[in-house]
Amino acid sequence: MYTLNKKIKNLIHSLIAIGLIAAVFSSCAKESDAVVSEEQTGTALTVNIAGIEEDMGVPTKLASTGKNTGSSATAPRTMITDKKLISTQDFDALVNVEGPAPKQKALKAAMGSTQTTSAAMATLMPAGIKYRILLYNAAGTTLLRDVLATSGTNPNIQVDGGTQYKWVAVSINSTTTVPTVSSGKILASALANEDVLYASGVVSATAGQNYLNIMLTRKSTRIQVDVDTRGLFGEITLFRSLDLGTGTGTGFQSLMKTADLDILTGNRTNSTAVAITQNVKYITNKDVSTGNHVKTVSLYTVIPTGTVVAANNLTVRPIFDIKMEPNVYHQPTNTNPTSRTYGNSSIYLKVNNTSFTPLDGELYKIGTQMIESAIKVGNISWARADLFYDTRAGQLDRYKFRPDAVSIHWFNNTTNEDVQRRSYWNWKSLTPAGTAGSGDPCALVYPAGLWRMPTRPELALLAAMPSHPYQWPGSTGAYINSVYRYAGVNQTWNTDAGAPATFGDYSDYMTNFMLLFNGYRQSGVLTESRAILDYWKATGGDRNVTTQMRYWSSEESGSTAYAIAQSAVVNYYTRNPPQLGGPISSSDLMSTGPRTVSTFDKNLGFNIRCLRAQPAS
Repeated sequence: MYTLNKKIKNLIHSLIAIGLIAAVFSSCAKESDAVVSEEQTGTALTVNIAGIEEDMGVPTKLASTGKNTGSSATAPRTMITDKKLISTQDFDALVNVEGPAPKQKALKAAMGSTQTTSAAMATLMPAGIKYRILLYNAAGTTLLRDVLATSGTNPNIQVDGGTQYKWVAVSINSTTTVPTVSSGKILASALANEDVLYASGVVSATAGQNYLNIMLTRKSTRIQVDVDTRGLFGEITLFRSLDLGTGTGTGFQSLMKTADLDILTGNRTNSTAVAITQNVKYITNKDVSTGNHVKTVSLYTVIPTGTVVAANNLTVRPIFDIKMEPNVYHQPTNTNPTSRTYGNSSIYLKVNNTSFTPLDGELYKIGTQMIESAIKVGNISWARADLFYDTRAGQLDRYKFRPDAVSIHWFNNTTNEDVQRRSYWNWKSLTPAGTAGSGDPCALVYPAGLWRMPTRPELALLAAMPSHPYQWPGSTGAYINSVYRYAGVNQTWNTDAGAPATFGDYSDYMTNFMLLFNGYRQSGVLTESRAILDYWKATGGDRNVTTQMRYWSSEESGSTAYAIAQSAVVNYYTRNPPQLGGPISSSDLMSTGPRTVSTFDKNLGFNIRCLRAQPAS
């Protein structure tokens, strides 16, 4: 009996022990099933952004910091329009448009599929770009993970082994931010003028380490606009806005749009307009060598599939400020502006483009070389002001037009460029006091070859046309006015019929065509210039002084060359005009001599007024 009871007890103890062991094993299995191997077995998904699918012709830097293209390869681009000179009432421009190059399909093929077993892939997207990885269930109905990541540091996302996921990657190609997803969308307002990058697919996670290699595609059409202001003789100080569209005036239709992004399908919907000030969000200097003179504005828009830009219908509407060098004094208000605004809401660059259909994700390049508009007199397109040679260190271009046709610039200020004295040229010399006959300095004004010196017949035509002394607005009688004790002695010609009444943000001096009685340089000395009309500089206090107008033509006669010439006798004094409320320097024009085209010694220093070598369309 005792033996039997002992056996029963031992059996019970064994069963209890087996039950405890089984319970332990059972408990462990249930915990493993519940926690799905995140920490237990290390099942995870490592994500790598391999690059961005795009044109092979894209430059390394498309816009400002945080906007990049991931490729430096080049390929031939489609020419939508060759470079053409286009005219507006404010500025002219040499414009060309290029379409997309072949897409970089070979690159994508080399990368392999979006899911790979190796993380050792080439990285074409620079480090530091923000993006989101979203993991959904296989049906795409439930968001399971929303991970904010940065390229260059591959995220390791915990997943369930044996599970299929729908994944989405999205970025705006920025180093600072990526928009949030709400109700399955990123709203249009968060994507206005943004480089939207997107990819999606399905990944099946297995136990252990999984790798997802992603090639992003673009969900915006890209337009890169280069604005070159060297032909306006100043650097850009402010880019106010830029719009791109079709048509002009009331028929203008902007191509700059934004739209929602459906995060699961990648479709852009609910297109809306973008404020024109948003379009200058991404702007940078095109090159270190040209600095603020050449800006690249990068635009990102949503253009409906199938949209056709008809031939000769593409228009660009930029508004920007240029630094005026040197500064000028606007009379009689005595203001001293340091910048000039070009463009307004009604000024369009109408491009002579061929018909084309913009494509989603592609890059289009627009080059605009801005040029000071000409002023037409006698059916000839003249420069607005005299040519001068800029000797200051570090200048990109030496050959420039004065920023104002009349004002004295830095005349006695030796620390800055003496524009007044640098405006006297030996005949066809490449520097003011250079070798006579060595070349046409007008042809070297940027962009080279657009301007030239006038011929003898062109100056003769001007000489024969009626003109009158320029007066400040509101002046009466014989007053010809003065600028800081220097008389504004000028002859003004009426512009041709049909010319716009005003030309942008210019002074009144620049909306009229004027030649100056500015004297000439002889043996290094300035002679009979308007500068000597200062009463205090007049010899013996004589208020009646003679000054000369002298402008070179491009034609010679042996050791001499032809120039337009005229003399004027002026009486200089101080007066108190009621409208200005105080004394100012002023002048009466006493008499003028005959205006002729005659020959002069080539080594005399005369002014030069350039004209257009080729007409604008």
